Amino acid sequence: NAFQQIFQKATRKHLLDICFEKAYYSHIMGQRKPYKEGFQKIIQENNLNPNQTLFIDDTLVNIETAKSLNLKTLHITNKTQLVNSFQLK
Repeated sequence: NAFQQIFQKATRKHLLDICFEKAYYSHIMGQRKPYKEGFQKIIQENNLNPNQTLFIDDTLVNIETAKSLNLKTLHITNKTQLVNSFQLK
């Protein structure tokens, strides 16, 4: 919820989900990061090519797990980095 509030304030958009085909949240999926099973479930469910799939997170251990599965990663280290990375307006 805190991230959604930061995102909304920074972009004036209500949900991060509108920026992607689908957004997954571990607390909703019941698959906690950094365990690989949640990542693998998403990859399989969507028939994704990990080399063409971006995983975004603010926790390094989660980024490391994603990288171990060959996902592309974006490690968010401050509250405006996501907005700046995608030039959302």
